[in-house]
Amino acid sequence: MWKRYLGAGLIAGLTIFIAGCATTGRLPVSDLSWDQRAAGLAALDHWQAQGRLAIRADDESWNASLNWRQTGEHYEIQVSAPLGQGAARLVSDGVRVTMELPDEPAVIADDVELLLQQRLGWYVPVNGLRYWLTGRPDPRYVSQFELDGASRLSRLQQGGWSIVYQRYAAVDGLELPVKIELLNPRLRVRMVIDDWRMGS
Repeated sequence: MWKRYLGAGLIAGLTIFIAGCATTGRLPVSDLSWDQRAAGLAALDHWQAQGRLAIRADDESWNASLNWRQTGEHYEIQVSAPLGQGAARLVSDGVRVTMELPDEPAVIADDVELLLQQRLGWYVPVNGLRYWLTGRPDPRYVSQFELDGASRLSRLQQGGWSIVYQRYAAVDGLELPVKIELLNPRLRVRMVIDDWRMGS
């Protein structure tokens, strides 16, 4: 059972509320170039995203809520299944990661993606998701991407995944994704971000 809940949230996205709430609203008219947008997003490393996930793998599907808090190189990711069916949590100090599952001892590892591969049997790009969620490629790897008419990412190919950005919203002077679809040959993940919060 733990595999269902942890795998669902971490594939998609798989949490301190950071001071200062950001509200999403109508997008401003902007003529920023992609380079200007990317520079603004690169400076964004203290944020929290709360949302919902819908995951389909083979003939199975799951729904879960996601709470992801990023503070520099540290992160906390919590995935909760509906109706109190379970929760899973990943916490990283930037060097090591701790995985907590219901009714199981915590597991500590140096490589979050290797840990999840061993425990779930899936490659879950947690390190890349930190960047994809905010609307930019992971700068460590080669990528291919397309831009929309406002010079925002509309489609990104990276690490064997295709990420489609379907909707953005204004958040504290930035335009951040609020509806995303992630696909690879085994999985299809739809993510809706209901609340972005920024802080230092």
